[in-house]
Amino acid sequence: MEIHFAPIQGHTDTIYREAFRKFFGGLDSFYTPFIRVERGAIRNKDLRELENGVNEQNLVPQIMAGNAQELRLLVERVAEYGYRHIDINMGCPFPMITGAGKGAGILAKPEKVKEVLDCIKEFSGLEFSLKVRLGYESCSNLFELIPYLNTLPLRHLTVHPRTAKQQYKGEVHIDEFAKIYECSTLPLIYNGDLKSVADIARIVSDFPNLKGIMIGRGLLENPMLAENYLFGDEVQSADFKQRVVKFHGELLERYSGVLQGEHQILKRMQSLWEYLRNPNGDERILKKLKKCTSMPKYLGMVAEYLK
Repeated sequence: MEIHFAPIQGHTDTIYREAFRKFFGGLDSFYTPFIRVERGAIRNKDLRELENGVNEQNLVPQIMAGNAQELRLLVERVAEYGYRHIDINMGCPFPMITGAGKGAGILAKPEKVKEVLDCIKEFSGLEFSLKVRLGYESCSNLFELIPYLNTLPLRHLTVHPRTAKQQYKGEVHIDEFAKIYECSTLPLIYNGDLKSVADIARIVSDFPNLKGIMIGRGLLENPMLAENYLFGDEVQSADFKQRVVKFHGELLERYSGVLQGEHQILKRMQSLWEYLRNPNGDERILKKLKKCTSMPKYLGMVAEYLK
C-alpha cells in the first residue's frame, strides 16, 4: 500500500519537502501545492516551485483548472519541465477558490468537470491522477460523476470524504466513501483525518483494496507518522526529538538563505507550529513560541518546548 504526502498550501514547498526527505521516511510520493492560472497566466511563484522541484524524487505537480483552456495551458507548461505524472485538483475547499468555480467548487457542475477532464486524452505520454471531495454542498456530486470518471485513463483517484462547504470541519463521511469504494473501478486513495497509526490501520482494514492513503495535516503534526505505521511506534519514536531538532535547523538554514530579514524568516518558521507537535511538550510554551517577536527568543522557546 502506498503512502502519499498531501500538498498543503503555505507549508509543503520545495525547501520543506527536501528537508522532510532528509530526516523522515515511509512515503512513496510528494505533491506540489496546487499550480493555477491567474489573469490568463500561470503564477510566477508556481513556476518557481516547478523549477526548484524538477530534480525531486517522486514529486507530482498538482494543477487546478476551471476550464479546458486553463488545463491545457497548465499541462503543457508543466510537461516542459519534464514531469510525466500530473495530479488534477478538484478538491480544494477554500471559499476563494470554490467561488471561482475551481477546486471542489467545480464538482457541482458535472458538465464543466467533463469539459476539463476530457482534455487529458489529448496528451499522450503523460499520466494523470485526480484529487476530489465528495462534492460542493452535496455528497452526491461525486457519486453521480463516478460512472464518467471510471471511463478515464487515470492513474488513481484520491478522495477526501467531506464536502467543500465543510472545509476541514465535522466528521468525514465514511459511509459515502464506502459507496465510492464499491462502485469505482479506478485505483483509489483515501485522504482525510489520518492523524494516528490507529486511524491509518482502521482505514486500511475497512478498505483492503485501496491503492494507498494520502496524509496531509497528520504528517505536518507528526513527521514520523508514516514510519510509525510501517515500522512500529516504539522503535521509531525514540529519536523523535533529535530528528525534529535537525529538521527544524535545516529549515531555518534554508529559509534564511531565501527570505529577507528576521521578521520574514521568523514568521515562516513559526508557521511550522500551526501543526507540528511534541507529544510531551508543554502547550503553554508552544503558544509563547508562536508569539515571539525576535529570533533569539523564538529559538530559546523551541529548545524548551522540545525538551
